[in-house]
Amino acid sequence: MYDFLGGPKPIQIRWIVNTFKALTLPYILLLMYYTQNFEFGTYLYLALHGSYGILWIIKDMSFPDQNFQKYTTIPSAIGGCLILIAYWILPIIQVTGYGQNEIKPSFVSLIIVLYVIGIVLMMSSDCQKYYTLKYRKGLIKDGLFKLNRNPNYTGEILIYLSFAMVTNNALSYLIVFMSWVFMFVPFMLRKEISLSQKEGWTEYYKQSYLAFWKFSKSDIINIGLYNMMIVFIIVIIL
Repeated sequence: MYDFLGGPKPIQIRWIVNTFKALTLPYILLLMYYTQNFEFGTYLYLALHGSYGILWIIKDMSFPDQNFQKYTTIPSAIGGCLILIAYWILPIIQVTGYGQNEIKPSFVSLIIVLYVIGIVLMMSSDCQKYYTLKYRKGLIKDGLFKLNRNPNYTGEILIYLSFAMVTNNALSYLIVFMSWVFMFVPFMLRKEISLSQKEGWTEYYKQSYLAFWKFSKSDIINIGLYNMMIVFIIVIIL
C-alpha cells in the first residue's frame, strides 16, 4: 500500500482515493447519458454509489483517516488506482444492461437496509476512532469498537455488497469479493498485529470479534435481534 517496489513517495494516498470518490457520481451520470440508460436500477445505483462518494469526501474533510494521509510510491499509487478502477466496472455493468433494472421492492428494501447500516457504521466508527486517538492514544475498547474490532470495515463490506446487489451480476459480486479478500482482510490482519502490541490487547481480543459483534450468551435481547435479522433476510430473499 505504501512502498510497493520501493522508490520515492511523492503521492499522498488520500489524493488518489478522494479523486475517485469525488468523481464517482459525475462518472455514473456520464455513463447514463452515454448509454441513455435511465431505468430504475440505474438510478438506484447512482443514488447509492454516488452518495457514498459524497459522504466519503465529507468524512475526509471532517475526520480524515491517518492511514490515507501517508505518502506512497508511484507503483503503489498505480496499484491503488487499479483497485479503485475495478469498482468503476460495476456502474458500467449496470448501464450496459448486464445489471438488473426491474428489481423486486423486497430486494430493493434489503439493498437499502445494507447500505444504510454500512454507511452509519463506516462514518460513525471512523469518527469515533479519529477523535478518540486525537485525545487518547492506545486501544479503543468502547463504543462501536467494544465488541467489534473493525466496525468500519464491516460497514465498507456492507456498502460494496449493496452496490453488487443492485447489479446482481456475477462479475460485480466477484469484484467485491476479491476486494474483501485482497484488501480488507490484509488491512484488518495488519491492524491486528499492530493492536496486539498494545496494553490491554489480551482482554480486548477475548471480548470482541475481528469484524462482527461478540455478544455473551446472557445477552438475550441482542441474540434475539440477531435471529430476527436473519429471519428478515431469509424472508426478503425468498
